[in-house]
Amino acid sequence: MKKEISGYWLQCKCGYEGKEYQGVTGCKSAGAYIWNKVRGAKWDQALLRMKCPKCNRRSLRITYAFPRKNREVVQVIHIVGISLGNDYTPVLWESRAINSAKQWFQFNFLNGGPNPWGLNKAAVLSYAEMRKLFALYRSKTGRQLKTS
Repeated sequence: MKKEISGYWLQCKCGYEGKEYQGVTGCKSAGAYIWNKVRGAKWDQALLRMKCPKCNRRSLRITYAFPRKNREVVQVIHIVGISLGNDYTPVLWESRAINSAKQWFQFNFLNGGPNPWGLNKAAVLSYAEMRKLFALYRSKTGRQLKTS
């Protein structure tokens, strides 16, 4: 990972990495892409693997440093979210470390459209909302997450 890259960028196995969201996705940022395209397509998981401008394979993914303190580079595997009104959309992210088999699940949110502000904030969910989010994850990925 290049030291000057922060926030969310696009990275491919071929070595491509950059923040050219507009040219690759038609959106200005990761938040806009998730809100406008992925959410707009009812959380189509295939949209999380984009066509790489360098190798032309569908292996380009949203990438970021997590946890921020240790700066371990991870890539988004799955994102799903539920609308709770007023554009508040809690999202469940499944991410995988690039250089290991570690995986994380995190709960963030989108609020007020393609604003990336909530992507770095924890979502607060009731038990019923969490079950609904887990059910959506299962329907979109085919993988079961235990809720009890």
